[in-house]
Amino acid sequence: MITTTTQTLQGREISEYLGVLYAFDSTQYSDRSAPNAIARAMAQLEELAAQRGADAVVDVKHQYDRDEKSGTVYFVVRGTAVTLKK
Repeated sequence: MITTTTQTLQGREISEYLGVLYAFDSTQYSDRSAPNAIARAMAQLEELAAQRGADAVVDVKHQYDRDEKSGTVYFVVRGTAVTLKK
């Protein structure tokens, strides 16, 4: 699955937009656990896109929020699932 933060793919033409997808994950705050939570959220996003028949996810954005009281960090990954011209 191709993922990119850009709205287009160089050298490829988007044939259909399948919709905006969101994936979520959370973890207790630590420098070592954050990359794993982001990777899990990205894997979820790619799985959702594959279920819709997408070839790629464009315009991927990452966002996080930290609950100071519990020490939990919440990650949200958003992107647009698309099919590409063959």
